[in-house]
Formats: sequence, structure tokens, C-alpha cells
Amino acid sequence: MSSRDLSQDQRDQLAKLAELPDSEIDILEIPEAPAENWAQARREQEKRRSQARRFS
Repeated sequence: MSSRDLSQDQRDQLAKLAELPDSEIDILEIPEAPAENWAQARREQEKRRSQARRFS
């Protein structure tokens, strides 16, 4: 979704949210990600190394 797809009101709301300090964002009700979400996770550095091997 691009910013062109958003109404002016939605863009204004996002701008207000972007200005909030992290300390004011309530994250207590966000569920923890299940372990299977992380099964294939790699650090960015590891991804670059594996890509470099493919091109060598």
C-alpha cells in the first residue's frame, strides 16, 4: 500500500503516531510471536553471506 492509497485523514493519523515516543506506546496486549515464526529467521549478515556464496 502506498501513501497515495491513504486518505489525508489517515496520513495525518500516521504522522501523529510517528511522533509518539516509544515510552507512550502500549505493547502489553500484543501477543508474542510463536516459535515457528522464527524457525527460518536469519540475521542480516548471515543472509548476505549465503547470497554471496550463490554468486561466487
